[in-house]
Amino acid sequence: MISWKIKELAEDRGIKTPGRLSRISQVSYATVHELWNTPETRVDTRMSVMQRLARALDVPIAELFEEGGRQPASGNIAPARA
Repeated sequence: MISWKIKELAEDRGIKTPGRLSRISQVSYATVHELWNTPETRVDTRMSVMQRLARALDVPIAELFEEGGRQPASGNIAPARA
């Protein structure tokens, strides 16, 4: 699973609230708030939003995410549909 690292990256840079990151990045508060508080959320985020967040945090876009989290048990993976 892919998780957002927005809160961790922001706090490492002295940005303590989603409101402040929203103002700096010019991304809506609702989007930043959800990514900040629910890192494993499935927010449909446009590339332009990811670029603004990455620029505000001074990181490459790839650093906004973390691979890992909960993985399904090997026997519970559904086969791909044709």
